[in-house]
Amino acid sequence: MEAEQNYLFRHALVRDAAYELQLPRERASLHETAADVLEAVYASALQPVAHEIADHLNASGHQLERQRRFTDMAARYALDNHNHDEVVRLYRRLIEIGEPNQQIEAHQLLYGTLRAFRNDVVGAREHAFALWRLGRREGHVAAECTALNYLAGLEEPDRAKRLLRRSFRLARSSGAWMPAAIAIGNLGAIYREAGDLRRARRFIGRSIQIHRRSDHPVGEGFFLCALAGILHSEGDYEASLVAGRRGVEILEGLNARRYLATAYGHLATALDALKRFEESESVLATAEKLATDIQLHRELWKIQVHRALVALERERPEQALELWGRIRRRLTDSAQFDDLKVARSDLQKAGVRLKLLPPEAWLSE
Repeated sequence: MEAEQNYLFRHALVRDAAYELQLPRERASLHETAADVLEAVYASALQPVAHEIADHLNASGHQLERQRRFTDMAARYALDNHNHDEVVRLYRRLIEIGEPNQQIEAHQLLYGTLRAFRNDVVGAREHAFALWRLGRREGHVAAECTALNYLAGLEEPDRAKRLLRRSFRLARSSGAWMPAAIAIGNLGAIYREAGDLRRARRFIGRSIQIHRRSDHPVGEGFFLCALAGILHSEGDYEASLVAGRRGVEILEGLNARRYLATAYGHLATALDALKRFEESESVLATAEKLATDIQLHRELWKIQVHRALVALERERPEQALELWGRIRRRLTDSAQFDDLKVARSDLQKAGVRLKLLPPEAWLSE
């Protein structure tokens, strides 16, 4: 360690000055050498240092194919480890230097990261439109349909339905079955929100069939959990529990953590309907830990509200108020004031219905 410290600069300004005094060609050569050394030293475990290699190659301005390889490797490693800042940085770079197929995947993953983990609707929309344009330019129908599905998720219901129908027709006509299944499944979710349970069940059932037939188990598991929600709304609580358990089982088997938090929520709702609140609390605690671990902020507050409602059902108002304090701080800090109003209203209604807490109890932490 002492030997290594002999080669460190004592001040960042000295380091930067020494760096800038070198000729650009010399700097580029040194960056390439650093990349070569890192690749040789860590040959047996490249993924954790791939971002450093990629950064050196990018700074050198040479070896484009090698830049793409290590940028892609580093981005996938960041994605697997839920390092969302690095995911955004590296996939944005891959859009600049990558081949069209790499750019398509980068736009998809950036949309998902910005939407789910950062609640950045503006950024997500930009990547959805970029994906749509790229898909059309490259004749990549699956990418074009995926972009339409993404855009639908950012629109009001009537426009969303039009976009999803367009996506489904285009995907089906070209045999792009995965975006077709997602389009019709999301269409079912919109009908569920509108209270049209018959159409919702028909569309989501069809989505499950297409996912199953096209061997896409993540989609099958996710929409089975959505079906559980519809069956719950129809009052078929036992069937809802069966569908929810099966969906969670599939997603857990695939370690599909991005979708499990939502799936656990559907399963907990089925358990609530059967008055199995202790089991529901256990499922929701698992969901909250998962959402916290992977920084799934978009779902975390909803899970916490659900836990608070279950705590009230179990006659534990102190636990509900403790959860409310966390919910309120999170939503206030992120300026999600509309969501805060919805959360407060749901908890106030439950507190009054169960004769546990007055409405004013939720006006402060």
